[in-house]
Amino acid sequence: MLFYVPRMYTETEIKRKINTIPKEFTPKSFEFWSYVEEKLRVYQKKINWVYREEIWKSGKEGLKQLADLDKRNHRVIKKLMENGAKFEAIEDELLVHESRAWIEAIEQQQGNKVISDFYDETLRERATTIVKRIENTLREGEIGALFIEPSRRIQFDKSITVIKMCRFNPLDELKKWQIQQQLNKNQE
Repeated sequence: MLFYVPRMYTETEIKRKINTIPKEFTPKSFEFWSYVEEKLRVYQKKINWVYREEIWKSGKEGLKQLADLDKRNHRVIKKLMENGAKFEAIEDELLVHESRAWIEAIEQQQGNKVISDFYDETLRERATTIVKRIENTLREGEIGALFIEPSRRIQFDKSITVIKMCRFNPLDELKKWQIQQQLNKNQE
């Protein structure tokens, strides 16, 4: 069984996507992570594996890498590790850096279809890597938890029971904030 958690965006990600931090962000982030922590508490001693996209190191090294990226998600995963879960790398470092480079190129040359196509291909390669690494570690009868960027769509083999866990989809909140920002600009 795999808990699929479309994780909350970090402040850095929100700022990159909409150039500002909405006043609702902090309470929404707190609400999101409180819900996830509460739901996982029931399973925390039963979760065998923890996975996080953008992390290419396992164990304590992966946890340290996550601490620099997402403090709130770090806290949740650290608690799961303290209760026996293993933190497993699911990404290829080169593909993560490549996708970040494509994002920068997209931001500089918006509307460039070739760049967008290359970025999409890199995301497909990352998704394939993630699926393979999870399928190679998560055994029948075990429980895993995957924390992943909300817009990512990962398809697993039917032998893995996937349970989506989130109070609300952070992608919906991001879209709402983007619309609010656009409306505010139009009113000026």
